[in-house]
Amino acid sequence: MVKNYFKILFRQLLKNKAYSIINIGGLAIGISAVLLILLYVKFEKSYDGDLILSEHLYRVYLTSFSEGNLVENSSRTSPAMGSVFKEEIPAVSEFSRVVILGEVIAGHEEEFVREENIFLSDAAYIDFFDLKILQGDADLIQEPLKAMISDEISGKIFGNTDPVGKMLEINSTNFDGTVEFEIVGLYESPQENRHLKPQILISYASLYHFVGKEIDQSFEWLNLYTFLKLEGRQDISELDAQLNASLQKHQGEKLKNTQTDWQVNLQPVTEIHTGTATMGEYEKGVDGKKLQYFIWIAAFVLLMVYMNSINIANAKAMNRSKEIGVRKVSGGSKKQLFFQFMMESLTINLIAVLVAALIITLIGSQLVSLLNLNLPESTFSLGANYPLLLFLWIFGTLVSGVYPALVLTSFSPAQALKGTLKFKLKTAFARPLLISQLVFCLIILSGIMTVYYQLNHMRQQELGIALVDKIVVRSPMLFVDGSGNYQEQIQQHFGQVPGVKNVAVTNEIPGNEVYWRSDQFYREGGSKNGIMYTMLNVGDQYFDVFEIGLKAGRYFNTASEDGSEAIVNEKAREFLGFQSNTDAIGHKLMYGGFGEPQEVEIVGVVDNYRQQGVNIARCRKRVDGTDITKA
Repeated sequence: MVKNYFKILFRQLLKNKAYSIINIGGLAIGISAVLLILLYVKFEKSYDGDLILSEHLYRVYLTSFSEGNLVENSSRTSPAMGSVFKEEIPAVSEFSRVVILGEVIAGHEEEFVREENIFLSDAAYIDFFDLKILQGDADLIQEPLKAMISDEISGKIFGNTDPVGKMLEINSTNFDGTVEFEIVGLYESPQENRHLKPQILISYASLYHFVGKEIDQSFEWLNLYTFLKLEGRQDISELDAQLNASLQKHQGEKLKNTQTDWQVNLQPVTEIHTGTATMGEYEKGVDGKKLQYFIWIAAFVLLMVYMNSINIANAKAMNRSKEIGVRKVSGGSKKQLFFQFMMESLTINLIAVLVAALIITLIGSQLVSLLNLNLPESTFSLGANYPLLLFLWIFGTLVSGVYPALVLTSFSPAQALKGTLKFKLKTAFARPLLISQLVFCLIILSGIMTVYYQLNHMRQQELGIALVDKIVVRSPMLFVDGSGNYQEQIQQHFGQVPGVKNVAVTNEIPGNEVYWRSDQFYREGGSKNGIMYTMLNVGDQYFDVFEIGLKAGRYFNTASEDGSEAIVNEKAREFLGFQSNTDAIGHKLMYGGFGEPQEVEIVGVVDNYRQQGVNIARCRKRVDGTDITKA
């Protein structure tokens, strides 16, 4: 019996080739689109979800207020918080601190690489994020000037030789040159679905070598991530209250004196990648709410292709009425006919799913590249996605097969054989299905047009900075001791290239978030007010190249002492307490960060512009040519 069902099916498919191509092709293309969407959503939501301690790991984030007004939500906290919270709150069993070092040149003897994924942390980080140790002793990472590297970096620098015990030279502006670290361990490169993917891990204790152990008592140095491991299941809202009580105990009086307030909260580590509420993230994640929109889009597309299949089946129903009439007269039951049509639907959907899987497997990586999606090639493995393919097959069979099967088996055999059967779309409920399909199509098109106009509106916004005809060139080195004229050399050599009008240097290009952020800036004679400023190191031609207008004062004096002058924008001038742009000129800008307060003279005020999104305030400081990460 089943064999006859398949014979009838393949005869129908071969007899009606156009129908077969349209039906199966439409299903395959639609399922391919849905597969791509679901694989993308699945991967983005998988970040840190497979960690052994994922249910117990949380990151502390800080919300700051100035005079009762919200300043920002920041993922960066201070060194003292982790140790204080562990000591005073029983639910906190362990903590880990992670400091971003920034782009460096690292290597050994003659082999060097440029690396951005380099962090300072401790042994707890290894346990928290399941770093698989291949060689060495992870406990040694607690000592100063020790480092661990991934097998990927080891292959680039050391080849097939054992790196453990060798010295790793790291050149960084943060070190003011090159520092040697002993390699004490080798670990497997982190998976793609980690919000931090360290390729080089330096011991957190190395900070003691540069700034002393007193940094561990600092609440003001807001430049690291604090991760907490909790004991068992906890009431997070109650735990947040305990964290804030501890924070107020140690820092409340200082905050009150500056008319500022801080509030700390816990964020599950599994929600970091899909959370967009906090500033200061090392790697840009995705908006979790937008992922839900993708799921709705996938649902609309899936229903639309299944409705298309149903409407095609209904359109072909009249052509099969005599076949059904003969089957019924010959003794075929309604149940047998229903089973036959469901078998046909099952087979057609199986072919469509297999074709869709083949499309995704063959051109999935090209689609990812075209759409600029962050998906590893392993995402398109059939073995990893067979449950999803099985679901789409069974679900598609039921949705697209049940209704046509019921309609086709309801025909009167007498009318079908006499040719008097009148199959009306309205009576068969096909018209509502067709209308629904068109409605879904219009909804999707409306959504596409809405997003297009929103993006177009964003593109037309006044940025306050000229980005046309600008290219970015990464400098060949970061910091070489004694190369004080490096900036001038870069400008001189690039300036000789035909077509280059001007050259500017900066430690962060427009469009990227500025890592150096602090609330420790204030005017001479004033006090800190809790406002968070960002600071760029730029060269002399920066404002000319990007056409940032000067409102008062002057640009940097190339003959002045390096780092002795600062330029602020109008928003920063306002927050610093100056009534007008001219009032700010000549005053000292104080920075009360870790260590003794530093001061530079404000020589200019420039227009506000957007570095990325909507910025609060900016502070610019001139540095010498050795302090360059991008040119």
